[in-house]
Amino acid sequence: MGHGIAPAPTDSGTVSQHIALARDDIISASRRLRDTGHLSPVPDNHHDDLAARLAFGPGELETYPELGILYDLDENGQFRPLE
Repeated sequence: MGHGIAPAPTDSGTVSQHIALARDDIISASRRLRDTGHLSPVPDNHHDDLAARLAFGPGELETYPELGILYDLDENGQFRPLE
């Protein structure tokens, strides 16, 4: 899969606010981004809400808050965006 980079519509066009990347290993990618200071904090209740609504594999959800990984699920699949 490819990736895309585009400036936000209200930007001057010099800074990208969002990028999409296809990764087989979101955990190692998140650790590298965290270690370089490129992740934003995730709201405290995001992962608590996920735990209340969805089932995850052993230890999977516990890793997400540490690494700034969000989670979404729809008819197209599972998504693990980074904040």
